[in-house]
Amino acid sequence: MCLELPFNQIASLAARGQKAREGAFYDPIAADLWDCLEQHIDSVPSNEQMGRAFAETVAVDRWVADWHELRPGSAVLEIGAGLSTRFARSFAREARYITVDEPAIAELRRELFDGDCEALWQLSGHLEQADWLARVLAPRRAVCVVLEGVLTALHPADALALLDNLATQLRPGSRVIATFSDGARLTPAQGASLRLACGASSVCYPGLRTQEVSSRMVVAEAS
Repeated sequence: MCLELPFNQIASLAARGQKAREGAFYDPIAADLWDCLEQHIDSVPSNEQMGRAFAETVAVDRWVADWHELRPGSAVLEIGAGLSTRFARSFAREARYITVDEPAIAELRRELFDGDCEALWQLSGHLEQADWLARVLAPRRAVCVVLEGVLTALHPADALALLDNLATQLRPGSRVIATFSDGARLTPAQGASLRLACGASSVCYPGLRTQEVSSRMVVAEAS
């Protein structure tokens, strides 16, 4: 298993850090993190890349906010969170915010973010495996799952395995929010079953019904 941080996540962090410094967007943790990382990034995102990534992450934030309003106190699970600071912008401080990353990235996240939010629970696990999923899904409780760029970053077989596990184990009413840097992998129609195309494989998930679709983002609900 090899997972690299998606470039759109770097671009999003850069944009959030910049806007936080300008006072246009409240995410001081992103601003501090980008100040520390910028000099170590080989390819700093362009303004256009940052703008696109920022718009996508704001769209995800809105769906997460809608989830908190719909199901107060229900958890958010961000898979392959990487350098995401969404927990700091969570709209329901009383709700659990869970992140799951590959071991090396999970260790980095704990170094960076432990102590920043009491509701934050940062776990380590191989994303294509199912063992960690049973640990984070409360019995009979729906959860909001965020996959920001991770399905594109994973090997196609691992991306499909991750979706297989989610489709099997998510409770009815759970929400899945996924963004893609390569829209060609995503082929659902609104109101239809989620379908993911990875390489030569194309898999349909009848238990995940799409609520909103664009070329770079899909929102689905478990039935």
